[in-house]
Amino acid sequence: MTVRYQACDDATCLMPRIDRFRLEVGLESVDMPNLSFHGETGQWKSTMDGAPHLRRSLLRQLRRHAIGALRSIVQQIRLRLRGERRRRP
Repeated sequence: MTVRYQACDDATCLMPRIDRFRLEVGLESVDMPNLSFHGETGQWKSTMDGAPHLRRSLLRQLRRHAIGALRSIVQQIRLRLRGERRRRP
């Protein structure tokens, strides 16, 4: 990974920098995590259970921005219901 950045404040800027990093991530090659709300999309799902990570993320969102997190949950429910209505003959 290559990161290019330049630190500035109101008065001055430092010289631009380029840093290179090598990341090794031991994950499966997947299109979609195995989460129940994804439904049947036809995409291959990982065997890794994403629910604990999703739960922690939702709890963080609720603590930081309770109203925004609830709006997001309601929006996801609405989208899922619309998708189910479209699939019905």
